[in-house]
Amino acid sequence: MIDKRVIERQALESVLRPLAEMVLEIGIDKPLADYSRAEVLSMVECIVDGYQAYMEKKLHEIYEEYFEVPYVRS
Repeated sequence: MIDKRVIERQALESVLRPLAEMVLEIGIDKPLADYSRAEVLSMVECIVDGYQAYMEKKLHEIYEEYFEVPYVRS
């Protein structure tokens, strides 16, 4: 059985590098309270997209491991 908490933690950790790169681009010394709406939305998008991409990748891996056939999206 797969521990979803482990996969979820891995998905969260997979977002750290892209998020850090975004913060560096915005300015590491800029307080979060001073971020523009567009900057905050970009950060949210970065986090959500990265999390979803990791989870989808893991879904493909798990599917192929258990069913021994390629995962095909319908």
